[in-house]
Amino acid sequence: MPNEKLPFIHSEMIFTYLTYSMGWVMGGLIVAAAIALAIHVGGMIRGLRDRYAKALVIGLFSILCLQFVWVIGMSFGLLPIIAVTLPFISYGSSYTTIELLMMGIMLSIYRRKDMVGSLGDSTSPMKTRIE
Repeated sequence: MPNEKLPFIHSEMIFTYLTYSMGWVMGGLIVAAAIALAIHVGGMIRGLRDRYAKALVIGLFSILCLQFVWVIGMSFGLLPIIAVTLPFISYGSSYTTIELLMMGIMLSIYRRKDMVGSLGDSTSPMKTRIE
């Protein structure tokens, strides 16, 4: 069985396993999906006007981005092997729920970007006039 050489194949080494068993095309597809997600979130960030919402999305996505980079770096031997799982793909991790929760929060923030303007906006329904 050739998979006995890869430790924790269902969680930390899933990128290595998928590349090993399905070829470099699958590894390239995973990297392309991660880049497409980064481009999409970058567009989300540009569309946000509220500084707090923008900072929250940047912070949450930086955690996911660090996981993607770390797992791919581990697979190529550039980074040390630690217990970091590939977001949305790895199995057997309690972090999967947290990753999906973070993505849901980011999408919820973007969905509500036009509901309330920032406090400096004169058309904001939440702005109160003090005289």
